[in-house]
Amino acid sequence: MRFAPSSSRTSRPHRSAKCCGRTHNPASTHLHTDAGLQYRKLGQEFATHSIVDHEGREYVRNDVTTNHAETYFSQLKRSLDGTHHSVSREHLHRYLAEFDFRYTTCKDGDADRMANIVERTGGRRLTYQQAA
Repeated sequence: MRFAPSSSRTSRPHRSAKCCGRTHNPASTHLHTDAGLQYRKLGQEFATHSIVDHEGREYVRNDVTTNHAETYFSQLKRSLDGTHHSVSREHLHRYLAEFDFRYTTCKDGDADRMANIVERTGGRRLTYQQAA
């Protein structure tokens, strides 16, 4: 399962979900959400929109569930709290990109993950500035 890249541009879940829906997901994407009203209009932009009713104690119906997204954000929070302890708003997009990469390559072997990293570095140069 792949998720749209995380965004630190907003603290409102429905706005960030809307942004991801418009910029990262093809028209063939199937959206699974809880019954929150903020997802109704967003659901119209996807091929299908399936809802589970958490208030009615429904958490899974056939293949419809929000467990993957909830797990992702739970692991993200633990990663930020446990590994980095403190993150600045200025660099939050970097922490999120790093977590996205680790999450989406978690089933890859070390050699495959390293090859993936090396492929992404082509044409880039790391420069250092002298300390003042």
